[in-house]
Amino acid sequence: MKKAFSFIIIGLFFITNLVFANSHHVLTGYGWAVDGLEADAVHRAASMMKKTVKHPEFIIVYTTVGYRVDKVLSNLRKEIGKKAMIFGLTSSWGVITRDGVHVGKKASLAMMGVSSPAIRFGVDGASIGGGDDVTLKAADSIENAVLRAGKPEGSIPDMVLMAASPGIEESVLKGVESVFGKKVPVYGGSAADNSISGKWRVFNNNESYSNGFSLAVVFTDMNVGHAFHSGYLGSEKSGVATRVKGGESRTLLEIDGKPAAEVYNNWAYDKYENEVRNGGNILGPSSFYPLARRIVTEGKTHYIGIHPAEIARSTKSLGLFANVKEGVRLYFTEGTENALIYRPRTISRRALLNGRIQKEKAKFGLFIYCGGTMMAVQKRVPEIVPIINKTLGQTPYIGAFTFGEQGNIKNYGNFHGNLMSSMVILGEK
Repeated sequence: MKKAFSFIIIGLFFITNLVFANSHHVLTGYGWAVDGLEADAVHRAASMMKKTVKHPEFIIVYTTVGYRVDKVLSNLRKEIGKKAMIFGLTSSWGVITRDGVHVGKKASLAMMGVSSPAIRFGVDGASIGGGDDVTLKAADSIENAVLRAGKPEGSIPDMVLMAASPGIEESVLKGVESVFGKKVPVYGGSAADNSISGKWRVFNNNESYSNGFSLAVVFTDMNVGHAFHSGYLGSEKSGVATRVKGGESRTLLEIDGKPAAEVYNNWAYDKYENEVRNGGNILGPSSFYPLARRIVTEGKTHYIGIHPAEIARSTKSLGLFANVKEGVRLYFTEGTENALIYRPRTISRRALLNGRIQKEKAKFGLFIYCGGTMMAVQKRVPEIVPIINKTLGQTPYIGAFTFGEQGNIKNYGNFHGNLMSSMVILGEK
């Protein structure tokens, strides 16, 4: 009888510890700071993060350009040691956590730390020079990232996280897909600053680049949820890109054989009459009226936004923030403040649903919100945090405002778009 009782006690002890281990096999923590010197800001944020994950293996960092990135990285190393891998980019205006939107007079930063035997991370990146083949460099880097995750060459990750300087995003995606194909989802954002002046940086581990990219592979047996969403209303106003500089670029010359700026202005209720006559920047007002590619799959319609940035007086062409290829049909879309403020609820729900994750089992999230959209609805941006919190419950997450967004459309592959938003969530099965 005593022997049987002992077996019961041992069995209960084993089961109790197994349940404990399974429910705590992912340690995560986040922290943030506003203003102060880089050393002080990093210390405050890291101290907050380390309350729940003392020895993170992987850290995502979003910071505004008011802090010097090299100082942020060097001070972060002092806080977390040499082993942890670091991935991140600069954000426009502020950063986001479940505690709020953090905007400082000088700068702000946020970080998320993760440690788990259920997840393997690998980080690599590269600076891009004038004659470099971006696609080839991205392919090399993603293979290096796999090796840095401790996986054999040729291993296929469950997800890729991406950060890139504006202008090279499509080439980076092509490089990743040349190695993994279109089925591995790639999510991330384009680095940003506060004035579109090129002060942005992307960083991996101890390096940062003003023109370059950073890639992180994620191998896990956990559920991975993700969503990539426009939030703009589609219309039947559309036309074919009949003439594009170089055949594929960010200079759209003609739509249906007519000057692109004239067609776009007509679609946009003649709001850009002055710029069509004289040329000029339309980045701000066009945030409510982007062009888009339309994709229909599994009965759902997806719009991949393309942000018109300027009109050239001489050619009546449109300068864009994403590449367009000749022959592609472009659609006119419209946004409202309410739709853009509430779209984080949609993508948070979709990420949970797509990953088959209950919010109580979600371990952490990464949120991206377009910087152009943010500028268009800036006064109301703090409203998005309680909207996400209601959807995700107590799940920790951080977010950035970017100058381009990358995400996945199931069965179609990975895309670079503008004025978009995304959410990535990892959770227990």
